[in-house]
Amino acid sequence: MEELKSIGFNYISNIDHADILFPFKRLKRTSEIIEDNGLSIIPESISPYSQLPYNDFVFQILPMQYYQNMVFETLKNDDFVLVYLESWQFTDLNKYQFKVPFYRRFYLGKKMEDKLEALLSWINEKELATSRMKDYIFREVAGIRF
Repeated sequence: MEELKSIGFNYISNIDHADILFPFKRLKRTSEIIEDNGLSIIPESISPYSQLPYNDFVFQILPMQYYQNMVFETLKNDDFVLVYLESWQFTDLNKYQFKVPFYRRFYLGKKMEDKLEALLSWINEKELATSRMKDYIFREVAGIRF
């Protein structure tokens, strides 16, 4: 933890990198942000009913309506939803030949950009509060709720 602080990190997220077998993992739900030597540890968001995490793979494969319902159900129980995406998902794999498993090749590049744009538009339409993680943590530490 000290090494992360020494290079300027204020927080880390406990993200379990997704693979096709993630549904078979036992998912422990906690939404509590904990502090460890001045470093905030933010848990991965998990939908309380479907038990699906908000990781890159789930966003990539789920229909938008289902994902939106997950966001609503999580916000009813937790103060936040941490959506986690990978930058390579927005890459055109036909142009750049990265080695990616076949089940991760669906809806990448422009399709992923469009899906993220649709999610952000929906969030704005529903007037859901959004924040950069570092701003959210500052509000939590200062005791401010939004």
